[in-house]
Amino acid sequence: MTKQHKIGLVKVLETTTVVLAFINESWTFVEKVLSLFNIVPNYMTFKNEYT
Repeated sequence: MTKQHKIGLVKVLETTTVVLAFINESWTFVEKVLSLFNIVPNYMTFKNEYT
């Protein structure tokens, strides 16, 4: 492995880590949004049933 290759490998690993972290963050955000959308219809049906 030349020095150039090592630098390239480190860059790839760093990029992969950043991308994975970003996907992880945005995925939890997506899940939060989806759970909000789930809570609202459930709340509406709950209100309709018990009023």
